[in-house]
Amino acid sequence: MPLLLRPLGPSVLRAFPTARPSLIRPHRLLTTVPMRLFIVPIFQDHWGYHCQSSVRPAGRLGRLVEYASAKWEGLAAAQHDSWRRRLYDAGTRLMDKIDYHEWFLKAVPAQSDLEDAKGLPLHFPRDLDPARVRTRLATLASERTPYHKRYLWLSCLWLPLTLAFGIIPFVPNLPLFYNLFRIYSHYRAYQGASHLETLIGQDRLAYGAPEPVLERYAASFALTADSPLSETTIRGLAHELDLPTLELALLRAQHQIVQRAVAAGEYTLPATEGAAHIDMELPVGQTRPPPYSVERPDTMDKKDV
Repeated sequence: MPLLLRPLGPSVLRAFPTARPSLIRPHRLLTTVPMRLFIVPIFQDHWGYHCQSSVRPAGRLGRLVEYASAKWEGLAAAQHDSWRRRLYDAGTRLMDKIDYHEWFLKAVPAQSDLEDAKGLPLHFPRDLDPARVRTRLATLASERTPYHKRYLWLSCLWLPLTLAFGIIPFVPNLPLFYNLFRIYSHYRAYQGASHLETLIGQDRLAYGAPEPVLERYAASFALTADSPLSETTIRGLAHELDLPTLELALLRAQHQIVQRAVAAGEYTLPATEGAAHIDMELPVGQTRPPPYSVERPDTMDKKDV
């Protein structure tokens, strides 16, 4: 029984029967491999990362995550002036502040869910040196593995305090919900970082796997030495690849990288653009994937059903 689910009791656990890892409807890029990685230059020496995977989290915890994701999607569909939609918007803004590296690592499947996979494509512009890409990824994984392990346990220590908020009647225990989300987030990021270390150490990634769409954007990537990758370019790239999750990952990375560069005095936002330059809003009619999910079936290419 997973440690995080024990406090829920056996009656709740029976609602989430144990299952083996399963594959969701394959995207056109995932017809031959279960996972692909993308690296995109954002600004100067900072890159955005994205993992596209067709592997679902396995077991009872995976079922619970899917249940929580469905509930979160329900909040997004609420009326704009309702408290549910305001809660969703506030939660989304809060989660967008979580480091974009953590979101990337959370999307990397656990090693137990993706055993013996080899030749997993790692796409990046040809101007990037494969040896440098490998070094950067290895450093990211090695630094983040102990980081997320530490904060996983620290978040667990907050559980008794956040549980105490449940004594307040008629008020949702939001601190508990957020703390549980952070526990799961650190847990998944820890698993992803650990697995990424293994993939790199065992040379199971195919560095510089050809991707024609990235090549068509080579001129835009070259401009990132002086100015951040534009939102228009990010949306166009994600649209051509048919990857809404890539769009969200790169927008989040661009937002955080630009904000940090501005704070460090390394970049000044153009006066004509202002806050719109780092706007995180998605186009009308398009909703972001729920925060618990690695990759939802409704983000996949329906032509490949």
